[in-house]
Amino acid sequence: MRLKFAVIVLAIFSASLPASAQWSKLVPVSKVVKESDGLRATFMSGAVLKLQVCSDAMIHVLYSPNGVFPSRPDYVVTKTSWPAAQFKIESAGKKTMLSTSLVTVTLDESSGSIGFSAGKEQLFSDAQRIMTPEVVNGEKTYRAEMDAGMYGSHEGFYGLGQHQAGVWNYHGESVDLSQENTNIAVPMLMSSKGYGIFWNNTSRSRVNNRFVHVMYISSEVADTIDYYFIYGPDFDKIVAGYRELTGAAPMFGRWAYGFWQCKNRYKSQEELVGIAQKYRDLHLPADNIVQDWFWWYTMGEPVFDKTRYPNPIGLVEDLHKNKFHLMISFWPYFRPGTKIYEDMDKRGFFIDKTKVGAFHPAGLPDTDDGAGRIGEHRHAPFLHHVHGLDHHGAAVGPNLVRDVVGGVHIHIGGPVRGPRAAHLGADARHVPALLGGQAVAAVLGAPLHDVPPEEGAVELTRLGGVRTAVVDPGRDTVLVRLHLHGALLSEAG
Repeated sequence: MRLKFAVIVLAIFSASLPASAQWSKLVPVSKVVKESDGLRATFMSGAVLKLQVCSDAMIHVLYSPNGVFPSRPDYVVTKTSWPAAQFKIESAGKKTMLSTSLVTVTLDESSGSIGFSAGKEQLFSDAQRIMTPEVVNGEKTYRAEMDAGMYGSHEGFYGLGQHQAGVWNYHGESVDLSQENTNIAVPMLMSSKGYGIFWNNTSRSRVNNRFVHVMYISSEVADTIDYYFIYGPDFDKIVAGYRELTGAAPMFGRWAYGFWQCKNRYKSQEELVGIAQKYRDLHLPADNIVQDWFWWYTMGEPVFDKTRYPNPIGLVEDLHKNKFHLMISFWPYFRPGTKIYEDMDKRGFFIDKTKVGAFHPAGLPDTDDGAGRIGEHRHAPFLHHVHGLDHHGAAVGPNLVRDVVGGVHIHIGGPVRGPRAAHLGADARHVPALLGGQAVAAVLGAPLHDVPPEEGAVELTRLGGVRTAVVDPGRDTVLVRLHLHGALLSEAG
């Protein structure tokens, strides 16, 4: 009977493991070298593990299967340099210890595992890192996985964004980290034991603790395994570490925290202005009104349909007189037959495989200034046409922009993805909203430098990312606030 039970347990355990984790052979460390900011360990396989001391409470872990750490744009982590932190390295047999005043990281040279502790308390065990070669969109890459052993631990796991499973504590659960409607992925895990793990990978990922004695954190596309261990032990300090890494979220103007009037949808200028006026006649508080879809002639060309919206300038002015802000929904889908479509198609801004019927989403371009260039087409035309200006004609001056930003905001709906070559596709599913917001900053940044904070621009996006400020959990929408100097973007999360 006991044998039968053991076989069943073993079968369940094996079924819960990824195929790579079931049979992976441990590889020993051949050399450990102290560096100015931590240590570097080389494995018998040629793989390299780096432990970088960011602060007394934060350790950056990097692992490369071939010893190469490619230089890639880091869309999420904004802090690139750290003041020198005091640490020491000691050895005892086959173990090497890196210690700060708060945490100790122990490298087991016989297995390559690393353990994190504070005082006598064992916090987290990175038992194994696995990089499996893959081909994604024709490019050679890896599937990354880190196996964390936690036998006997009853700790609670929190964070990871916004999901719809009705789960608060992810102990014993599995969470898909992928941006979808009603799901916002934030690869930041916090433990009741007083530490956090920020998994720095923007591809589709998963945190799997279904078998409660081990946790698997994996990503579909990766050049390296890259994560930060952040010690609190208070959650406030862990969150402070996350903010230090990814940037603080600036606050919106007070109006953004008021009531928003929105329906699916207003069909004319007369209806929209009439609804706003009714609020004021009834003395009901409201700060923002949303003009949702199909205010245009053709999808993808942000020009008001003059048969239903005869005077866009007057529309904005009427709402401003009634102390209303206006948000416009703009979908990143482009139908053929417009100048914008033809120009973007000529520049190669679309992804062929995403074409669906008569329209398809715009792909982010494979250029260094891609966000700005796509923003020129997605955002600038809107800002021109909302004031009845020709996109290819007059420039938007500071006064007009200030007027727009004082009460007109942008909602980008639907998916925006790009090619793997631009690192905006399979390995960066979580960042399009961030880049879209940067496009707004690129278009509006200069004219906005002297706009008061309470009049800052707001973008609403249905994609997730980092630097969250406000989330509408009912629709997977996130407010995006632009810093007036265009230096920092608070984006979905």
